[in-house]
Amino acid sequence: MSDLRHALRVAAPVVVAVVAGVLVWNRLGSDQEAGEASLVDRTRVRVEDALSRGRASAPELAPLESSVVVADAADLDELLRLNRAALASLREKNYADAVRDFRLALDLEPGNEILLLNLSRALAQWGDAELRNGSLQEALKHLEEAVSLHRDGGENGSMLAYALLRVGRRDQAASVLEATLQEYPDSVPALRLAGEIAFLRGNLNEAVQALEHAVELAPKERAIVERLEFYRSERDRLATYLRVQSTRFEAMYPAENTQIRPHLESLLLDLERASDAVNQLLGLAPTDRVLVLLLPPDEYFAAAPNWSDGLYDGRIRIPLEDYQQQSERLRSTFRHEYTHAALHRVGPAVPTWLHEGLAQYVEGMSVDRARTALRDQPGSMPTRTRLEGDWTRWTDRNEVQGAYAYSLSLAGWLVERYGADALARLVRGLEYEAFGSAFQNSFGAGFAEVEQQHRQALIENR
Repeated sequence: MSDLRHALRVAAPVVVAVVAGVLVWNRLGSDQEAGEASLVDRTRVRVEDALSRGRASAPELAPLESSVVVADAADLDELLRLNRAALASLREKNYADAVRDFRLALDLEPGNEILLLNLSRALAQWGDAELRNGSLQEALKHLEEAVSLHRDGGENGSMLAYALLRVGRRDQAASVLEATLQEYPDSVPALRLAGEIAFLRGNLNEAVQALEHAVELAPKERAIVERLEFYRSERDRLATYLRVQSTRFEAMYPAENTQIRPHLESLLLDLERASDAVNQLLGLAPTDRVLVLLLPPDEYFAAAPNWSDGLYDGRIRIPLEDYQQQSERLRSTFRHEYTHAALHRVGPAVPTWLHEGLAQYVEGMSVDRARTALRDQPGSMPTRTRLEGDWTRWTDRNEVQGAYAYSLSLAGWLVERYGADALARLVRGLEYEAFGSAFQNSFGAGFAEVEQQHRQALIENR
């Protein structure tokens, strides 16, 4: 490769997929969360420090392997300057400037493959940054353009599929991955994401096949190997399960559980009513079906706390023995778990306190009881800094229960203060903006100010 080709090139992005987070519903009246924090790990994009070692002389541009064919020396100087400026902007994470300069360079050399590649990678990195910031629609716009400019060995398609997955467009993500794998069947990031989508749909044979291929290509990637082992164990465990569908759900249950069969219609109706309640309150209506595993209690509790009534790990998992006896409690659990499922389709911008506060509020837990508990134990009230952190991993049960109670109280207070559609307004905003901006635009004040008002009202019992 010539110095010029090296100078023009931007390093490829890398996409990594990991296990879904696990949201657990506590029958004692508080939530717990375990495992990894997100459905798939956020994309990682690296930009190679590949600035030219000074301007190449004219003879060095002559070989056929050079991608630059501009004849005018002034244009050549400007092209090299623009490329260097774009790379420097990328190092500073000035994505808009980098994209602008790559576009200007392409005006001088239309169709230049390396410049198209660089521009696509700059857009991919910009999209990744927007995704991390919660600006989901901007992220999709940049990633879609990146794919249209250059496939980049399947990396750009994998990143776009990941973003689509994070905003709940699972079917679109699957279509992008299918096209990517047709062109680049050995793309490990695409295989990992395809396996995860198949897993979430309950297509475990397909999930295993995708990761078996990924392991063949990357045998030293321990995370892939471990995920494959998990997929295989789930495939074997659920091999005899039967399936039944409704509009928004697909339920799987053991073939030997003959007691549930007469009640499947009622159970699916309860699930649909739960989703109606969530959608009506929060304005959420995911288009893809949610997979529900109706597990024998011994299987469920082998991988869940013995105090839990339900668990969300990209699938809703429910311990079920006697539907008639459990039905009333299950209706509450369905509302709670579907709230988590629906919020996961909003994207990565939903903070833990909002996830858990909304799930409890929709489930129907008593806001007044939560506030009484907080006032009776003032020390259990989390600070705002603690509340905004990853408190789902705390080990002190009293502190955890305080955080859940405070989140429920805050969710209820937003409705009391800003109206019945307050939560729906906030959730709608999160589909387009980062949390801070969505909160400000929804309520006319920042989260810190509103949270302090709620805290003061709680302390003063008003």
